[in-house]
Amino acid sequence: HSLLHSHSLSHSHSRSHPHSHLRERGGNRERDLQHNTTMSGYRDRDRDRDRDRDRDRDRDRDREGRRGGSKGREKQTKSILDANAELERKEELFHLRNAKFRAQSRIKDHRGQPIDFLFAIISPSLDVPLTTVIPHPSIVWKKLNLDNVEETRTELQTFLQNDPNTEYWSAVEATLNVRETALKNGVDTDDGAINSAVVADIDKELSGKTVEELSTLESAIKANVASGAVIDEEYWQSLLSRLVVVKNEMIVKEAHSKMVAARMLKLTEKGEASAEAVQILYDMMMSEEVAEKKDEKKAPVDTSQISNLPMWLKETKAQRRFGGQKVRKLTDAELFETENLRGMRENEEPFKGEFALYEPDSEEMKGKRKPKYFNRVKAGIEWHNYNRAHYDKNNPPPKVIYGYDFNIFYPDLEDTTKIPTYVVHKTDDIDLNIIEFVASAPYQPIAFKIKHGKWERSHRWGYRSRFADGVLQVHFKFVRYQYKR
Repeated sequence: HSLLHSHSLSHSHSRSHPHSHLRERGGNRERDLQHNTTMSGYRDRDRDRDRDRDRDRDRDRDREGRRGGSKGREKQTKSILDANAELERKEELFHLRNAKFRAQSRIKDHRGQPIDFLFAIISPSLDVPLTTVIPHPSIVWKKLNLDNVEETRTELQTFLQNDPNTEYWSAVEATLNVRETALKNGVDTDDGAINSAVVADIDKELSGKTVEELSTLESAIKANVASGAVIDEEYWQSLLSRLVVVKNEMIVKEAHSKMVAARMLKLTEKGEASAEAVQILYDMMMSEEVAEKKDEKKAPVDTSQISNLPMWLKETKAQRRFGGQKVRKLTDAELFETENLRGMRENEEPFKGEFALYEPDSEEMKGKRKPKYFNRVKAGIEWHNYNRAHYDKNNPPPKVIYGYDFNIFYPDLEDTTKIPTYVVHKTDDIDLNIIEFVASAPYQPIAFKIKHGKWERSHRWGYRSRFADGVLQVHFKFVRYQYKR
């Protein structure tokens, strides 16, 4: 009964609202529609927000890219500038190394030019024997002519632009300018246009002063002239002008004195020359006598003592005199000591190897004396393929002879029109030859046993065959053949 009643109530209620199910379905649709609309709005809003975020990100990226591009360009520009600076620095070092090599080669071969000696003064690392004579700057200046001045100025530019010793090279350039002016004016002094009597008085005031003292005096004179306190301004201007010249000369002289002292100390410490030889060498390098040859109170220098200076620093053979005094000939012993002072280069050794070509009582030997000599042999190790395969540093191969330097001394020839010469004789040994040196009285012929081989006859390879100043020089190297398996 209760179930029936419940059913009847439900049935009656459904009959009283015939469209209630439609309303319920429509409400659900409205709610779904409203929900979908809301979700679509969210999606649109999120899409707009993402678009704005992407646009902002792109804008920021572009801005950063522009900033980064600017920084990148700046970095690239800096990198290019740094690379160019490095190239310029390497080019400067290249030019400086070339100039140093030229100076070394010419000095070693006794062909030194003025600029080479000026460079040697300021370059302790220059690879020349300690016994090499680096002449006093005064001698260099006085032996210059207009051609030498121009050549020196051209090579000087390399050192002015690339060498760190700017004060020294500026002083060299200033002194060179003064010397050029003197030469163009047809005078042989470095006082330019100043009256010689005034120069003499000024030099008395400046003599014996160091570079530092001269700089202090220069500043004081400039201050006095600028203040108007001086009475004879012309004299003080002349003094100032001459002071600058003397100061520049003194900068070079002081550098030379320091160089000489350092070389003499090394020479003494190494024991490569006797105390007497060191003193002779020191006197030769410190001598300013040539520069002051017009001073009648001072005796002219004996240039024969400076035997390893280049020809531009010597007088011509026709004159053979300096300051009006005849040049004294060197003795055998002095010639030997001079050659000994030059020392040994790399891969050089003293060489004797005498060979008795004649009997002592033969006509060639009787009543004559044997000439003195100072010879060198050039030898070294060749590490070609064969030697590398069969030897090492602990068990090196035998040395190979590259060449010889013969210096035979004939200072006392009775007949100077007959030039000493040499002859090469073959022997039964295919690996050996005999070189014989022959001269007129009072000298005996002298011979040496040498390696057989073809000679390099080019001066480029060090070939020399000449007789000068009492010395017969025969220097040569052998043609070197490359080893092939």
